[in-house]
Amino acid sequence: MNRLLVLLVVMTWCCEAPASDVARPIAVRDLGSAALPFGLPRARGGMLALGDKWQAGLEQEFVQNFTQLWVEGERQLIFDGETSVTTFSVQRGIGSRFEVGMDLPWIYHSGGHLDGLIKSFHDLTGASGRDREGAPRGQIAYQWLADGMTVFDINEPVSGIGDITLRLGWQAWRKDGRGFALRGTLKAPTGDPDKLTGSGGWDTSLYLEYTDAGLVSGRLAITAAAGLVVLGNGEFAPAQQENTAWTGHLGLGWRFTDKFAGKAQLDSHAALFDSPLPQVGDAAIMATFGVTWNFSPRWWLDAALVEDVLSSATPDVVFLFGLAYRP
Repeated sequence: MNRLLVLLVVMTWCCEAPASDVARPIAVRDLGSAALPFGLPRARGGMLALGDKWQAGLEQEFVQNFTQLWVEGERQLIFDGETSVTTFSVQRGIGSRFEVGMDLPWIYHSGGHLDGLIKSFHDLTGASGRDREGAPRGQIAYQWLADGMTVFDINEPVSGIGDITLRLGWQAWRKDGRGFALRGTLKAPTGDPDKLTGSGGWDTSLYLEYTDAGLVSGRLAITAAAGLVVLGNGEFAPAQQENTAWTGHLGLGWRFTDKFAGKAQLDSHAALFDSPLPQVGDAAIMATFGVTWNFSPRWWLDAALVEDVLSSATPDVVFLFGLAYRP
């Protein structure tokens, strides 16, 4: 371990690192219990990996869920637990215009091991904490009732492969640190709806992304995206599931040094279900604050905190760590 730390320090300070990836947003999406199985896209920026270049990455997200709703003395919904999403991704440029990629997730639902930490965090920041007082710590309880039927009910740890997503991008325009890209995704039902690792349907999305990394002598970058997701016939409350949902993104990045960049962004999507329950029937908005560290010419690390803006429609908090490599 000590040798590894020494090697990392040498790589960080002795190698000539490129300018930090200020133009690339933190790739997040809604990982709430009702949204996780669907093919909501992640913003990746308006400049593709072109010229037969490839890139591989491993992203780890720790999702903390807690929300519940009672109607006339009967609990209709409770999302209480911790979800770990580990995603391996790879992408490659094809010629001067196209990029292909794939995301392979592994999902693990368990009890809230960090409940105490999250409560302390909310006490420190003054956030709501969604009425955690009195709730058992460390439990796993993902349950949703719709029209008297159980949509899902998970009360013990489960894990499995998630729905695999294939990606295709087209560089519509690119010049001097600015670019427009049209991206599309296809999510295949490789997960298991009974384990809440997949929706049971095919989802597709099409969205346009823009990046401007030429502001303030290349220190400031703006990213934006807008698109539409077409939801397949899933197994969760099909009578209430929407057919389509819009998605949006707006982000800022600031390059502090050649190795470090700070990022702040908003990501959102329309409601995925026509439900009176706000936890599943409202639009979602997430705020992300993170940093990118280029610790060598070929490696970089993302670390971010994702917080809910609409308190009942997205996870309580998400901790994200991503490691990526490009030759």
